Amino acid sequence: MIDIITLITTDHTKYISIFAYIIFIVLLIAIYFNRKEILKLFGGLDRKTWLIIILILLSSFLIRFFFIQHFHRWYIDEPWALERAKMFITHEEFSQYFFRHPIGWSFLLSIIFSVFGVSSGVALFTSSFFGTITVLSVFFLAFKLLKNKSIALWSAFIFSLIPTTMLYSGTAVNNVSSSFFLIITLISMIYYYETKSFKSLALTISLIGFTALFRAENYLLIILFFLGLKIFNCDYKKMVNTRFLLAFLIICILIIPNLMQILNFYIVSDNAAQNTQDEVKSNWNLTHILRNKETFIGLVYNNIHPFIFSILYLVGIVIGFRLFKKESKFLISLIIPFLIIFSLHFDSPTRFLISIYPLLAVFAGIGTYYLITLIGKRLGLIKTVIIVFVIIVISFVPHIINVQKSFSPDHYLETNIPDLLRYDLKDNNCILITEMPTVLKAVMSKEVISTKNFIEKNVFFKNDECFLFFEDTYCDIYWRETNYCKKMKNSYQLESFITYNIEDIRPESSGYPKKYYIHKVIAKTTNLS
Repeated sequence: MIDIITLITTDHTKYISIFAYIIFIVLLIAIYFNRKEILKLFGGLDRKTWLIIILILLSSFLIRFFFIQHFHRWYIDEPWALERAKMFITHEEFSQYFFRHPIGWSFLLSIIFSVFGVSSGVALFTSSFFGTITVLSVFFLAFKLLKNKSIALWSAFIFSLIPTTMLYSGTAVNNVSSSFFLIITLISMIYYYETKSFKSLALTISLIGFTALFRAENYLLIILFFLGLKIFNCDYKKMVNTRFLLAFLIICILIIPNLMQILNFYIVSDNAAQNTQDEVKSNWNLTHILRNKETFIGLVYNNIHPFIFSILYLVGIVIGFRLFKKESKFLISLIIPFLIIFSLHFDSPTRFLISIYPLLAVFAGIGTYYLITLIGKRLGLIKTVIIVFVIIVISFVPHIINVQKSFSPDHYLETNIPDLLRYDLKDNNCILITEMPTVLKAVMSKEVISTKNFIEKNVFFKNDECFLFFEDTYCDIYWRETNYCKKMKNSYQLESFITYNIEDIRPESSGYPKKYYIHKVIAKTTNLS
């Protein structure tokens, strides 16, 4: 009998990587065979519409690339993702036991790294790029689903202003890129429901497979796909044939190893206990709804986006179920399961909502369009459009400014030092010692060991060996049971080697007296036992 727990906790990295390549190649082939239909989607718009889209995209690009702060906000997930991406290129061993997160974002980053080089900056700006083009994908989702250019434009415009999506477009978390592929997959589903062709099926299921590699909740797309067949009154008997089932079976087999890894991380592991210092024991529980209440209250109440957005999407949902019943059912069929999953998890930060925001933006587009239509009968259409546009922008501005001001000197240093070290130590063969090796291994190929291993294994110094100790933010985390950084300082003679001051890296941050240190390990001074 198969031991399910053993199966889930086994390292499936090798198979996940191979299958990710296969899915990606299948996706590229499917895109090629559907290229004419994809180009028709872009070609079915007039110049005026394209001009507005370009203006929205340009403003989104400028905000996400030049206005918001770029650094890792979510430790240790982001360095993990970068290190795993680098491994696709260098074939080095992972600094942890094994990589437990979904592989999609790391796989995609590895392709970008192959072209532009491995660095934190490349990863951060790649995320900004996907944050920008998701605005375009929201337009096409609304346009393809509702067949209304005005609603689609309002949807894209409103989505481009959502603060949470801006904030995380300046990070290397997987939520932003996942959101893009999620929306592209929904567009492909609609395309398949309309055409019912095998090539559109191939595109859709390959996108479902690829998108599932990014985040755990994306596996729900499989269920949504079959629900969509029912919602849009597709003929099951004609469409669900042997070829259909075989194609779906192949994709499902290819994404099973990634699913095993996700189940290990989210269900089998003691993730909740580790992250809450044993305050919370279970990863999933009904009581976690209360832990996540601020995140979900924020979906309506004015704390993570302006209240006007909540009004617009709530109005849009009401109107949508009156005028776009099937389409609204389709969107809600994904929103509700996402919300249920997020609410039951022990920790669901606002970044989880990035998966939902594009769908809410479509409803907000519906609400905006019909409120303008209603009010425009009295005030005049052009005047109403201008007033609504100004009100929406003014409502979002304070939240966008808060995003721009959101800054952590610790995280900023932690993000930039590995790239600086790679340059500063290019002619240095020293072994690096640090609390979290993945922070450095994310972009460096030098030998890095943890302070824990260095101390517990009582590493012996050879005459020609050089060790450098990186004292960073993980040496300041008070809740660690055993502070190996403190042991390093007490048990070894250390000599100052490099000091990284945030004022030197980011002069405008002179108000933050933050420094991280690289010490040269000279000799052992005390007995560690």
